[in-house]
Amino acid sequence: MTVEETMALSTEAILKLQSGEVLENGSKHELPTILDVVEYLSSKENNEFLANPNGIGIGADWFDEGKYMWVTDKPWTNIPKLMQTSMSTFTLMRGQNDYYAQCQPSFFRKKLTDVEILIQRLRTAEFMILLSTHPVIYEVQSKCKVEYLAMAQHYGFPTEYIDITNNKWVAAFFASCQYDSKTEKYTPVDENFGSGVGVVYVSEPNIQSRLFFNVQILGFQYCPRPTKQFSMVYKMSPNENLDAHPEFKRIVFRHDKRAAQLVYEMSYQQKRYFPFDKFAQKAQIIRGVDYELSPSSFDICRKLKWTTLSDVEIKGILDTNGIKYHNDYRLIKAHFEQEEKAKDVKEWESYGRIKLDTSLLRTIPLCQLPNVNK
Repeated sequence: MTVEETMALSTEAILKLQSGEVLENGSKHELPTILDVVEYLSSKENNEFLANPNGIGIGADWFDEGKYMWVTDKPWTNIPKLMQTSMSTFTLMRGQNDYYAQCQPSFFRKKLTDVEILIQRLRTAEFMILLSTHPVIYEVQSKCKVEYLAMAQHYGFPTEYIDITNNKWVAAFFASCQYDSKTEKYTPVDENFGSGVGVVYVSEPNIQSRLFFNVQILGFQYCPRPTKQFSMVYKMSPNENLDAHPEFKRIVFRHDKRAAQLVYEMSYQQKRYFPFDKFAQKAQIIRGVDYELSPSSFDICRKLKWTTLSDVEIKGILDTNGIKYHNDYRLIKAHFEQEEKAKDVKEWESYGRIKLDTSLLRTIPLCQLPNVNK
């Protein structure tokens, strides 16, 4: 089967392939591999470049991976963001190592109780507070939008967001590698993983679509993980299904050990997308069973309309569920020491800020760009 043929498969047909049934046009062993998917996406990129050799009003740098453009991603706001460019800057992708007819964030899939949701929200709020106390993030926030909740998503806190990217190799990595929670590392999958079928969702590069209006662009956020992963997120409602989204086409492929290994090596054995990250370490502390929540996280949850409960009511729920907390509003247990912050500021001022400035492209209001399909 070709990539184009897999895009025409119905949900029922894909489920049959997963179960081992043979369709009229073949079995799952005749599906393309993840490398075939990458080759298909590369051909689309080349065609776009040939059709727009100078970029759509931006210049050839639009296709230059590692650059950032100032954009406003909503026509009714003037909030600046730093969007990463790639060979598929305005194409949104998501890679999954297994296919699910119902594709939703884990926040909805796990069917959490109201109490479980509240506890998760409190931990998420705690991480958001931690981010806001970092001096470099504070400086970045003075220049462009910092997506605190979307960043929490990338550090393991469940949200209504689902991860997407505008980089084909990032999508291919998550489509062909699996995460081991014990070792906290990714490894390439083989033919026997799951149902043997993975999926990559791909949108058309239409920046005027409603899809883009529901996307949070992370771009540069100082934190290594979302930045290295060319991260964006798509906010979903409880009844929404990405697999049925009209603006995403799905490409199903068969797992192949050698193909997955090559994608894994292209990621420098995951180091390209998961470099050393002090924020990941802090996130792990906050998710720990013995972590003491701050009453400041109660206020954040109320501010974001995640709860209307009082401090006394929240503490009662935490007591009942054995969740620890303290009473000092000034203290966040997972905090950055002064020497940590001083070191980060020194590195930022001597290297990080300069590196970012040299990567910036001229300002283009994204909402004013033409439809790149035309």
